[in-house]
Formats: sequence, C-alpha cells, structure tokens
Amino acid sequence: MPYYLAILIHTAGNPEPIAALTPDCLQPLPLLDDRQMLVWAKHRAGQMQRRSFSTHNPDEPPTPVREILAYTVPLRRHAPPALRRRLFLFHGVRRISGLSAALAKKMVRLEFAPRHGLPHFSLASIRPSVLSASGDLLKVKAVAHHRSVATTIRYVDTPQVQAEHRARVATLQSSFLGHIEQPTARKARETPRASPPRPAGAAVSMFGFDCKDPFAGIATGTRRGSLCTHFLGCFTCPNAIIPEDPQTIARLMQARDHLRAAAASIHPARWQAIYAPRLQILEENILARFSAAELSAASALHSTLPPLPELR
Repeated sequence: MPYYLAILIHTAGNPEPIAALTPDCLQPLPLLDDRQMLVWAKHRAGQMQRRSFSTHNPDEPPTPVREILAYTVPLRRHAPPALRRRLFLFHGVRRISGLSAALAKKMVRLEFAPRHGLPHFSLASIRPSVLSASGDLLKVKAVAHHRSVATTIRYVDTPQVQAEHRARVATLQSSFLGHIEQPTARKARETPRASPPRPAGAAVSMFGFDCKDPFAGIATGTRRGSLCTHFLGCFTCPNAIIPEDPQTIARLMQARDHLRAAAASIHPARWQAIYAPRLQILEENILARFSAAELSAASALHSTLPPLPELR
C-alpha cells in the first residue's frame, strides 16, 4: 500500500490505472541515463500516459517499482496467468492476487489509515490535490495529460488556489498602478507618513466580534501596519477562535441574516464579490458545525443583540 500511494502521488494518476501497472512500466530515455519513463494505460482516455522520473532519487517511482519487481519474483511464477502482467502482486489468503483500486480503497479505510493514525481520505482525492498544487495551468495540463485546458481548470479551481490567485492579482495590480502613476503622486505616496492611531484595546468589527490587533498583519494577504482585509467579517479570519457559547452563535446567526438581506439592496456584482464568499463560509463551514440545540438556544438571543450597520 505505501508503494502504491507513493506512485499515485508522484504520477498524479487515477487510482485504477496505477493499480493496473505492468512489470514493464519503466522505459529508458535515450541520452538521459539518470531518468526513466513511467508508462501506464489510461483506458478511459484511450491513450498511454507517460512521466519521467529520476533513477537516483529513492522516493521517485523508478526505485519503488524496481523494489516491487524484486519482491514479487517468487510470487509471479505462481500467479494466475491473468495476473502475471500486474506489477502489484501479493499473497492472499488462498492464492496470489493482484491489487485493484477497489481493494486499495478498502485497505486504506480499514487498515492503512487507522494503523498510521491518519484521517480518512479517498484515493480519488489524491489526483486533484496534487494537480492543484501548481498555479501553471499549462504545466498541470501536461502532467494530467488532459486534452482540453477546461478539464484542467475543474481540477485546480479550489478555494485555496482561488485565494492564491486573488493575492497574485492584487500584487500585479499594485505593480501596474505604480508604473502609471504620475511621478509627483508616486513620490507623495512613498513619502513616509505617520501611522494612523490604533484603537486602544481590542477592536470590534462590524459584526460585533473582537479582534486583538487588526493591524498585526497575520491573515493571508495582509501586512503589518495596515488594517486587516478580513476585518469586515472577522468570522472568516483564518486565525478566528469561535467559542460555542449562545451569545457568539447568536451573533453569527445575526451576521448570516444581515448578509442575506443585503443581497436585495446591494448591486449583485458587488454583493457576489464581497459578501457572498463570507456568507458561504458562515453557512457551510461555521454554523453547520453547531447542533440544533445550540442553534435553538442562540436563536432566542437574536432579538437582544444591537442592530448591525448597513452594508454598502
């Protein structure tokens, strides 16, 4: 199982084709003695998949494949003819068997993850997780062997990647504005100015939550000395601590209702860009964690909370 998972991660392959690897899956690369090509069939796409790896790195697929071939020499000659062309062989209860994606899924759930203290994960989640680690769509498309970049976008369009893209776009926009500003305006902007006075003690955001220091620059995409961009909705801050007391839950429910109501009065594009993501986090990631009893107790406090400012 560790060999199978390692190869699955390195290739960003699908579970079924990697489980069906053949003993001759390693092929030489002309003029590159330090690299080998790993080749496997992806029947759904009707084509062969290929990726090259170092032959000297013990963690990359060529080394595990060679070790598996050495381990399975005594098994292969006793395996049923239909399985002798499989890389992953093992001695079952009654006979020599070959690994399948369905069996690997069962082994992960019942044996591998519990034995190593790992949270539950699915084999199908490995491929998109590996592919979404890169921000280069064309590179990911080549690694995934996709025919269309539209297919690749479905793999990499995750909340984490979207946040990275927003930060990258903001950096590029800032750089672009620096080039088109008038020299005098740029000079005035670059002239050191006195920092704005900071509030004494904890600051209170518009939804009634305390923030220890909104100028600390802790959240992603913020910098020290500038007001945190999450201050509009502190419950979405990656460093937020949300206690389970009824008063806090009541504030969260009030914020949810306030965001929903704002959709009727704010321009749709602005609401979708600024407020809709916060409402989604609030509904799907935060309030969904509380029980019905906790939500009911908090609902009784809703009318005692002070009104929230109008959203614009």
